[in-house]
Amino acid sequence: MWIWLRKNHRPFYDTYWTHRGLEEYEKLFDRKLFEGVDPEAGSAELAQTVLKEEMARATIHYGQAHLNPVTMACVMREAELRLLAMIE
Repeated sequence: MWIWLRKNHRPFYDTYWTHRGLEEYEKLFDRKLFEGVDPEAGSAELAQTVLKEEMARATIHYGQAHLNPVTMACVMREAELRLLAMIE
C-alpha cells in the first residue's frame, strides 16, 4: 500500500483524477494539454473558464463517483478545441 501511495501522491487535495485525466490526454492525443497556447496572451484565464464550462457539461458514467480518466481527457480536448477557435 505504501508504495502505491508514494507513487500516486498529489501535492494538492482532490487532484488525483485530474492528474490521471492529463496522463490519459497525453496518451490519447500524443501532446500536452493547451500546447502552443500562449499564456501571456491572456488566454490562461480564458482556458480555465472554458475548461470549467466543459467539465460542467460532462456526465459521470453510471456506477462511478467521478469522471473517469478517459472521459476527463476528452473533456479537456473539447475545451482545448473551443479555446483555440476563440483565440485564432
